[in-house]
Amino acid sequence: MNLSTELIFSIALQIVSVSFFVGVYVTTVKFIGKQIDELKQQSKDDKEELKTEMRRYNDVLSRLAVAENSINSAHHRIDKMEEINDL
Repeated sequence: MNLSTELIFSIALQIVSVSFFVGVYVTTVKFIGKQIDELKQQSKDDKEELKTEMRRYNDVLSRLAVAENSINSAHHRIDKMEEINDL
């Protein structure tokens, strides 16, 4: 009987050990899954912020192009006025 008691105790201890490691594994997998979900959300948020900033940048570029055309036109008019005044 002594051997069977030791065998039962050994099997019980192994079951507890395996259960512990399975619990740790499951908890770790859930934690990693949560971290991945948070990274995905952060990536989406960063992507939206980048799109917003790119729209602002493109808007500034288009306004700059309009301003440059207006400045060039103004310079041509000023040059013509100076030519007229020099005559």
